[in-house]
Amino acid sequence: MKNNQINDERVINERRKITAEAYGLIMIFLLISMLVKQFIFHSEFNEYAVEFIAFFGASIYIVIRNIFIGNNLYEENKKRLPINSIIMGLSSTFALALLRYKEFNTRNDFILESIEVFIFTTLSSFLFIYIVNKVTQKRIKHMENKYDYEDE
Repeated sequence: MKNNQINDERVINERRKITAEAYGLIMIFLLISMLVKQFIFHSEFNEYAVEFIAFFGASIYIVIRNIFIGNNLYEENKKRLPINSIIMGLSSTFALALLRYKEFNTRNDFILESIEVFIFTTLSSFLFIYIVNKVTQKRIKHMENKYDYEDE
């Protein structure tokens, strides 16, 4: 038996917003669960592996799916790329300071590792965002050419 009910576009959009909000909450809870199990309970990886796989699997799926359909993930603002990379570097360094400060023997060891973490995280996030942006732009051009060709 077919459902002949006509769905209003506004109702469909509201349902999608609710689903997107629920997805965001689930991702936050997965991340919190992983961090609590890892740093507070000092659990082994196999005890939070499901959360890890679900969180990063969903994140990777979203990035790949958006690239595939030609959605622009990042603005082409050249100033934002280094700023975002520096923010990633600072947040990783701050996390290191909070989580591992007592493990260092000397202050120099702590400072040296903090600098290494900042540089590595900043450069790797810069490279990752740059590559994803280039792939996305290439896919957007491909999709535009495809639809331009179909229109002619």
